[in-house]
Amino acid sequence: MEAYTDQPSTTDVASQAAAICCRYNDRGELEVLLISSLDTGRWVIPKGNLNAKERSFRCAEREAFEEAGVVGNAKKKPVGFYVYLKDRVKPTRVGVHLLRTRSTEKEFTERGARQLTWVHPSIAAGMVAEPQLSQLFGTIAEASPNKMHSTRKRTDAAKTFKSMFRTLKNQLHPTAGSAISVR
Repeated sequence: MEAYTDQPSTTDVASQAAAICCRYNDRGELEVLLISSLDTGRWVIPKGNLNAKERSFRCAEREAFEEAGVVGNAKKKPVGFYVYLKDRVKPTRVGVHLLRTRSTEKEFTERGARQLTWVHPSIAAGMVAEPQLSQLFGTIAEASPNKMHSTRKRTDAAKTFKSMFRTLKNQLHPTAGSAISVR
């Protein structure tokens, strides 16, 4: 007889990839993108199932474009993970990638089906329902500088993004029993 556990087995957990789309506004302040879910309208991040042989970071880039019209580059390694109940039933593990936004397109697959909002990560932390995702946004808020301080915004944004990612890797540590971990 198999022992009972309230934790899903690894074979019962589906995997998805997601993007935390980041950009700097005209004031040089970091913003992240939240989109409304199609079913309940709650605030989420672009995420979806991996296609056959698709790498996780490529899936995150694809989902960001399909769901929000965001074009950008995702970090190859996830900054963290969280688990949610897909369709309120199936435990789904999501690898979260930081994505530096290069541009946004007006035409994309789910245009008109979702609301989009760009907010500071500390505000995003209070808007999402998943506790582990909220915690990840809080960590991003702590790791990010308040503002970029230069007129060379494109170069500075890339440097600041890399610096923020390094800080996140140092701040996030896998812990036993936690749904958030970093590789």
